[in-house]
Order: sequence, then structure tokens, then C-alpha cells
Amino acid sequence: MFIAITPYRDLTLQDLEHYSAIATDIDGLILRTTMPMDQLEQWIEQIVRRGFPKDKLIAHNDIQLLERQHLGAIHFKESAEELESFVYTHPNIRVSQSTHSAAIIQRAANLGLDFVLFGHIFPTKSKPGLAPRTCEEIRAAVDKHIPVVALGGISLSNISQLPKGFAGIAAISLFENVTASQMEALRKEWSDYV
Repeated sequence: MFIAITPYRDLTLQDLEHYSAIATDIDGLILRTTMPMDQLEQWIEQIVRRGFPKDKLIAHNDIQLLERQHLGAIHFKESAEELESFVYTHPNIRVSQSTHSAAIIQRAANLGLDFVLFGHIFPTKSKPGLAPRTCEEIRAAVDKHIPVVALGGISLSNISQLPKGFAGIAAISLFENVTASQMEALRKEWSDYV
């Protein structure tokens, strides 16, 4: 499972073209952005018109966007208070969550979430000064009955070092900058991993 996450900024025409080009290679695109709702909705409509499958678009912690755009998936922050009630009131929506501990992953599994992101696995610019998860934390995380997707500092050069047990990878910069040939190399690295 490959989950791309948009950079935390306004999305551009270049982003639209790039994510459209890699649409067949990813399983989801989490829309984590600073854009105002109306601009993000326009961006969504444009990317769908370009052939990006709407069922791969994932609202980031934004129930209003999910409902207004009739999306089929939402990703919640670890601290989202509305997660449990949302799961019960929206049984047909795919739900995922960011996690940082085995206890939260177990809670997500108990709620029937579709998958969780867990990290950070490798050092990353977005978490300066914070140590990656330990081998013990990773073992406890992937030991749950829910797909656990690795997040944080993942690149083509270190995917082979990813600890075993993950159901996929999620990334911002990896998928933001990947070329078609790099995507092919990533697929090969992933198939060697699993």
C-alpha cells in the first residue's frame, strides 16, 4: 500500500499534474494542506477531471470536506476526538488514523479502522531533534490486527532497511518528488520487501 500525503501548503497546478501522473502507482492521496476550503474543492474537481480516481482521495481530518466532495475516505489525527463517533455514524467511509504507539494502534483496530500510519521510522526533516521509533516500538506496532503503514523519512535509499511487518509506506516528499522511473524502482524495492 502506497499512501502519498500532500505537502502542508497550498497545492498548485504542478502538484495536480504530478499526482495525476502517479495516480495508478499509489493507493491513496491524503489531502493535508493549508488551502481554504473553496480553493481545495476546486483543486479536487480539477484533479478528478484529469482522471485521478476520486476513491483514492482522502480528506485529512476534515469531515466537512469529505461530505461536501462526496469522498469515500478520511484520515484522522491521533488526537481526533470525533474519531469514534464518526466511525459509528459513517460505516461506509474508509477511515485511517495517524498513530505513534501500539496502544493507539490497538484502539484503531478495535474501532475497525481500515489502516493506520505509524512513525516516524527514519530521521525526518519534519521532526527535527526527535528520535525515530525504536525497534521494540515498531515490533509492538506491527503486531496488531490492522494494516500498519510506515511513515517518516522513507526514501528510495532506505526502504530496504525498513523493519519487517509493515503493510505499506506513506510519505510526503518521497511521493511529491518521485519520477516514473523512480516509482518503478520503488515498486521493485517494495516487492523485495514483502
